[in-house]
Amino acid sequence: LGLWTIGAYRQLASFDRKLNNVIQNTAFQFDHRKVRLFVIRSQLEQSGTEYFAIAGDSIAEALSRTSACGKPLFNAGIGGATVADIEIDVLPLMRKQPPASLLIAIGINDSKHSSAKLPAERLADFERAYQSMLTAARALTPRVAVATIGPVEKGKELGDATFDMKLIRQFNDAIRRIAAAMSVPVTELSGLADAQGFAHEGSTIDGVHLTSDAYARWWAAMERGWSAIVKDCRSS
Repeated sequence: LGLWTIGAYRQLASFDRKLNNVIQNTAFQFDHRKVRLFVIRSQLEQSGTEYFAIAGDSIAEALSRTSACGKPLFNAGIGGATVADIEIDVLPLMRKQPPASLLIAIGINDSKHSSAKLPAERLADFERAYQSMLTAARALTPRVAVATIGPVEKGKELGDATFDMKLIRQFNDAIRRIAAAMSVPVTELSGLADAQGFAHEGSTIDGVHLTSDAYARWWAAMERGWSAIVKDCRSS
């Protein structure tokens, strides 16, 4: 019995190692960012010449809308994306066939608590990255608008436990300054916040991703952004 138990344990340990290898290789092969960029590239090649685009993170990616201002809406959102990712990964894919207008809602992933840098360093890095990203976006199309970073919910795992609301406020001030200097319209997401500046209780699923009701308010803010850059923009 003892020898059988040892043999069984060895077989189980071997299987466990193989399973871990499979999981790790699968995670590598199906890395979300890589797969999502492939999908964006493929769908852009199939899109028409007159389309509007929204670029952002997982909040944008999860959007179900297919039109903006009565025009086809191309979703270039990528879960986990940062400001730098939009410039490096997303905008180059649009160069061959630029959108008629572009709305960018990005920045939440730049505000994670996990960074070892001091807040002042992070703010300076964010400002440089955002200005560079917005310059690249303006080179694609003159009709560009941006959104401020939405609030996170207090007390939830992906809320203030993961993201720094103080830094988000500083980032939003930077977005406003940079956009104003470049004459780029800004649509505000402050309407999603409570009196303390956090997302309203129950308005997120996990602290950052929105419920359907909150998405309706988020999209209303996006439509205000479209209206600032598109003449006679119709609600969709």
